[in-house]
Amino acid sequence: MTMLPNSPAVKAVYLDPRTGINAGVATATKASPEKKIIMKCGTIETATILYVAKAVATSIQTKPSGGSSISYTDAQVSKDPIRAKTTL
Repeated sequence: MTMLPNSPAVKAVYLDPRTGINAGVATATKASPEKKIIMKCGTIETATILYVAKAVATSIQTKPSGGSSISYTDAQVSKDPIRAKTTL
């Protein structure tokens, strides 16, 4: 679970091919097939949320029983409920 201040920080923390969360979870899934959940909290623009979600989806390992081994969820956070609700 992360709560980062802006889109560049989200991309850096999640998508770095060596040290990013996405790379780490994909590697951990190979070693341990239990489902992993990635949660990004914060209110940033939709384009970055969708970009990161797509990157996670492309790295998902499918479990033999079907379904994915990684879930990505975005939890909007804002002082303004209307802004949080309309970001996606």
